[in-house]
Amino acid sequence: MSADIASTRVRPRGLWAIIAVVLLAFNLRPVVISLSPMLDTISAELQLSSVTAGLLVTLPVLCFGLLGPVAPVLAGRWGIERTLAGVLMAICLGSVLRLHPSVPASRWATFCSPG
Repeated sequence: MSADIASTRVRPRGLWAIIAVVLLAFNLRPVVISLSPMLDTISAELQLSSVTAGLLVTLPVLCFGLLGPVAPVLAGRWGIERTLAGVLMAICLGSVLRLHPSVPASRWATFCSPG
């Protein structure tokens, strides 16, 4: 009977992966929704055309759609922990790039951390 109990327990490594996915999901939401409410202000301040402003809002959706199928391949190749660490680093890089007031930095920030 103890073998049955041991086989149903979650391994510590798997538990950390689950915790990382949940924390990533909680932290990704503000990054994804933060641009749209401020788009008018950002467009006016950076003098963006409507096409460029639309591109900034569309890039996160495109990144999710295009890079979503790549995630299982990366997780299979490098492991879920390393893949999540890479994603978190990209989100951090994008968040830092948002502080730079140039249009190219805004585009790279949007690509790195959707939103």
